[in-house]
Amino acid sequence: MNTRQLEYIITVAEEGSISKAAKKLFISQPSLSQYIQKLEQELGAELFKRSSPLQLTYEGKIYVKMARKILYEENVMKQTLFDIVHDKAGEITIGAGQFNSTCILPCIVQNFQEKYPYIKVIMKDEIELLLFEMLNKNECDLIFTTMEPENDMDQYEIINLSKEEYLLAVPSSLDPVGTEYKDNIKNTADNVFPNMDIKTFKDLPFIFIENRNIILHTIMEKICAMEKIKPVTQIECANITVVLHLVAAGAGVSFVPSSAVLFNMGDDIHFYSIKQVGNNRKLNLIYEKNKYLTKNAKYFIEISRQIFNIRKRL
Repeated sequence: MNTRQLEYIITVAEEGSISKAAKKLFISQPSLSQYIQKLEQELGAELFKRSSPLQLTYEGKIYVKMARKILYEENVMKQTLFDIVHDKAGEITIGAGQFNSTCILPCIVQNFQEKYPYIKVIMKDEIELLLFEMLNKNECDLIFTTMEPENDMDQYEIINLSKEEYLLAVPSSLDPVGTEYKDNIKNTADNVFPNMDIKTFKDLPFIFIENRNIILHTIMEKICAMEKIKPVTQIECANITVVLHLVAAGAGVSFVPSSAVLFNMGDDIHFYSIKQVGNNRKLNLIYEKNKYLTKNAKYFIEISRQIFNIRKRL
């Protein structure tokens, strides 16, 4: 048995299809089918139920679980030796949602690369709900997220980089109180933005994130209903990155996480704390406690902390 064979079975299990797995593994479907049949004969046990999609038998689940452990331990061995022999070299894989990947991570990665130019950074963009699954499957070293694990909290090391508030982003060109904005900012403490009533901006177009499962869409919807605000114009877009561009262009107002401010300071957008908003969250770097944390991951954590501490003081 070799690691390639273990990867074959894991891939088939994840894809739920021999044809899809064969395509991903760059081998022919008949060859992969024959391999599975031969392995099952050697083991004296069926690994897959012949259904659509393909499902693991009880024995198959045990096999895949153990196969992942073996591959992980082999990787740890290689990485440990690599860390010893090649200090400040190698690679690191970071998992993050689309907003964090496009608005926050680029600044951190840039600074990381300046200090560690020989460490390759692999960024995996995924929806936030799947980030912990990626971490559990060893598909990344760290995840960058505002979500916290639903269970098994003791399994993870959670490094808080910043507390997040939901701010209203307002185009400076449309801001009804814009002339007072700079003075208000100067007179407030670090990272504290002028506190306003949402009704101050009720006559401006409102920009919604189209996915109704995203908390920023829910907040905007609830506040409009609570304050009986019927936006004169509604714009829907795909994500927070697009929201920021639309606000900067003067298209309307929208809620954004405060981390967007740290990495998008400019004159095109004014940011306000809204008294009707009470929801806050934390921006975290997370890794699994019981797994080997490479030197490269430690370097990345160190740089991330430094960047956020510097940005908070700006």
